[in-house]
Amino acid sequence: MNPLVSVIVPSYQQARFLRNAIDSILLQDYSPIEVLVLDGGSTDGSLEILESYGRRIWFRSGRDGGQCSAINEGLLRSKGQIVAWLNSDDFYYPGALYSAVRTLQRYPEAGLVYGPGNQVDENGTVKWLFPETVEFNLWRLVNVADYILQPTVFIRREALFSVGVLDENLNWAFDWDLWIRIGKRYPFVFIDEISAASRLHRDTKTAKGGFRRLGEIYRILRRHDAKVFSPALVVHALAALIRNLIPSAEIMTADVVTGGMKGGIGRLSKSFITSGEKLFKKWLQNAQGIWPGGLVGMHGKLWLPSNGQACRLIIRGKNLNIVGQKVTLRCNGREIGTEELAPEEDFLLSLDIPPGIIPVKADMTCRRACTVEPLDPGLGSRQAAFLLKSYELTF
Repeated sequence: MNPLVSVIVPSYQQARFLRNAIDSILLQDYSPIEVLVLDGGSTDGSLEILESYGRRIWFRSGRDGGQCSAINEGLLRSKGQIVAWLNSDDFYYPGALYSAVRTLQRYPEAGLVYGPGNQVDENGTVKWLFPETVEFNLWRLVNVADYILQPTVFIRREALFSVGVLDENLNWAFDWDLWIRIGKRYPFVFIDEISAASRLHRDTKTAKGGFRRLGEIYRILRRHDAKVFSPALVVHALAALIRNLIPSAEIMTADVVTGGMKGGIGRLSKSFITSGEKLFKKWLQNAQGIWPGGLVGMHGKLWLPSNGQACRLIIRGKNLNIVGQKVTLRCNGREIGTEELAPEEDFLLSLDIPPGIIPVKADMTCRRACTVEPLDPGLGSRQAAFLLKSYELTF
């Protein structure tokens, strides 16, 4: 028997998009589905739309505590083993629920699944693929970016309620905070299929907020042990500054920032911003010290979900063509290192982790590094020390 999927739809004054959102759920090639619409007392015709669905959905309409409160109300009312929420201006593509359920069944240890998604305009026309999405990496999620597009997410009920529902003290980044809380305890699975679309228009909360939104993000990241000047904080500070200066900016580029400047000042400013952008991108690329494909720099940082039980961290790697290499693993105040490694030599490092550590945070440092091919030729070469072949926690 298929597990019940509950989809919560928070809405307020979104009649022009509401039917599209609900139909995108009900027309999925999956059952059983439970749809709960929490409307904040709309007066734009939303109530008539909701009533037209009869018993196919559950809904209530009336003043509430806002989006976060409405989503929590729906989550607490829901009965599904798998839960999600879909804002009333977003929508699913066909097959989204089926793919999410099958993936969660295939990976019973996973707390949630997510994937790439489109960002569309008010008419539903695709503007671009959400640019941040990468495979699950907890350190990056906390320290670099919220790379998870919310409507692509489907959560295992057990994982959600083990960490608690959304923090209603947050207004802009409550989903990011939830991803981090779940990700500290459960691995996520990335589905490489476009499953949903997020609509961009002038009334979205993300388009507003400015420095208040930045302050909220700062509090969330500090709550989850990101450094004061983490890449995530710097990126959002720059975004808030640009949006404050150019409210209509949807993407942050040198052309956007210097669009209103003319003559020599414009050209000089664009050249300066382009050079700074290159340095900034290189810093972001190298911040973790671990790259796609497994190459590790002189200092690599790795955070792993943990349920808090005593466990063992096992790291397997291979030295590059470096003479006299040594690799040191540090975790929870403990340290272990290799003997001097020969070029291309495999190695294994393991540390016992006591109970109560959530998540497990590991640092890997190396004596030497060598130049390797760039990820992005425009950003120059990288300095790498070894190949990270695998890592795991054994309980």
